[in-house]
Amino acid sequence: MFRRLYWIVEEFDDAGATHVSGVYTSIPDLIHRGLKQGARIRLTIHKPDTYHAPLGQWTNGTLGQIGDDLNQFVQTHEYSLEEVKTLAEAVSRL
Repeated sequence: MFRRLYWIVEEFDDAGATHVSGVYTSIPDLIHRGLKQGARIRLTIHKPDTYHAPLGQWTNGTLGQIGDDLNQFVQTHEYSLEEVKTLAEAVSRL
């Protein structure tokens, strides 16, 4: 299945600079491969092949609202409610 949304994980180093540590097309891969305990991250959801701004972006301080923010993608059937709940639980443990 062609994925219309991509997840980009960036990690902050000690100087505050970021580097992309992964790009994922599914929430399960994002959770199992992209989220590392104790990492300072920026998580971005983006539509590929577009010049528009990201559809959403969260850092460690705002990850707690990701479940509510992704509700719009449940409404459009891009993600299931269960996937969003699982992601929200996973980021709450970071």
